[in-house]
Amino acid sequence: MGVITALLGIWGQLAGVRFLVYSLVISSLFVATSAISLAGKPILVAFLLLAFLLLYLIRTPGFLHRVWYLIQNNQAIKWFTAYCVFAVIVSVVAPTVFAGQVKILTFSAEGVFVGDLNFNTGHIAQIIYALAALTIFLTVSFIIQTNKSFQSVFASAILWMGVINIFFAVSDLLNFYIGFPDIISVFRNAEYAMLDQSFGSVRRVAGIFPETSAFSSFTAAVGCFAFFLYRAGFRSQLSRNVAAASLLLVVLATSTSGYVGLAMFALLVALSEMRQLRRGYLSKVVFFAAISGLSVALLMFILFYEQIMLVLDAAVFNKLGSDSGMERFSWNSLAWGDFLETYGFGVGLGGNRASSLLIVLLSNVGWIGFTLYCMAFFHVMKGSFIAQDSEQAVIGSAAKKGVLVALLPAMAAATAPFQGTFFYILLALANIRTKDK
Repeated sequence: MGVITALLGIWGQLAGVRFLVYSLVISSLFVATSAISLAGKPILVAFLLLAFLLLYLIRTPGFLHRVWYLIQNNQAIKWFTAYCVFAVIVSVVAPTVFAGQVKILTFSAEGVFVGDLNFNTGHIAQIIYALAALTIFLTVSFIIQTNKSFQSVFASAILWMGVINIFFAVSDLLNFYIGFPDIISVFRNAEYAMLDQSFGSVRRVAGIFPETSAFSSFTAAVGCFAFFLYRAGFRSQLSRNVAAASLLLVVLATSTSGYVGLAMFALLVALSEMRQLRRGYLSKVVFFAAISGLSVALLMFILFYEQIMLVLDAAVFNKLGSDSGMERFSWNSLAWGDFLETYGFGVGLGGNRASSLLIVLLSNVGWIGFTLYCMAFFHVMKGSFIAQDSEQAVIGSAAKKGVLVALLPAMAAATAPFQGTFFYILLALANIRTKDK
């Protein structure tokens, strides 16, 4: 994988930034794929391709000056940079100041254990991830500001990434049900636990992700993004097919995180229809999507009643009372204690584990870091760039909705601050608004 990634990156230096953008976006799907290993730790494909993209961009005249200008003058970028800088500082200072005074929950090859706070590999890894998140956000922002047409290039790349994700998910299902050759295991080479969470004869779809939850929340965001692009007429046929297949796979995946993402998606669709509903009618796209969805759900419920009830009982109704639910609740309880014991300062990025992005941020970077993160998110949703045409506005609006669909499941299940390369690409695309009237 390292050789393949390097060849793509080298070819991108000749092929141009469009090729590298497509490569980076598609690589965000490979969250369990290591390109190389440094000191026994996996370096993801997306990070290596990001380095090659930066290698190309630094040859742009005035690159560093223009990036610095963005940090100074773009409110969302300014606040996100402040968050990342503060998070890194906390991650170095907190383990020193509170060493031996705070108990933390950590993971290792031997399992999960509670120990004293100290600077460890978890801090190092999450510091790298935080810097990578900032680099992705800045890089995507720089590209779309340098060339306005690249907003649509990123959108098209995400749609094709969605196609590949669907292919892997279908391959996963075929492998489970009919013994189709396992052609995707080669991409699961990073040091993550690959969890088979199937219920007997019912396959919980994971694709090339480490677990069903990660696949579902990721795919729900892709499906949401594609759906709102389709409604706006952007690459209608491709966006329609990606949206329909992605959202159907989220339903089939039987993940609580995925269903939370679908609930947010349904809310966003309902809100987008409020103006039409006040006038007494519903758009054809939403009407036929709702009818088709209900028809498929009813047919599946009739044909697979026992299997569906088994899944709903285990994955939804009794989730909080399950061993997994109780374990995650105990993580959050200990992480909240870390927040209080450090007087709201935090234990540093990767200093502990929790099962909620809210608790993760508060316990890792404290109330100051959490405030900086919220300010960055607020300005992204408000939009710091001004769209130059309707297509840019459409893509920015779809990205905002995709970010919300990705964020809600993270509030319930995320175990680390870094939310994946795709999330920060969407965040940069969402940082746009229509011209002030």
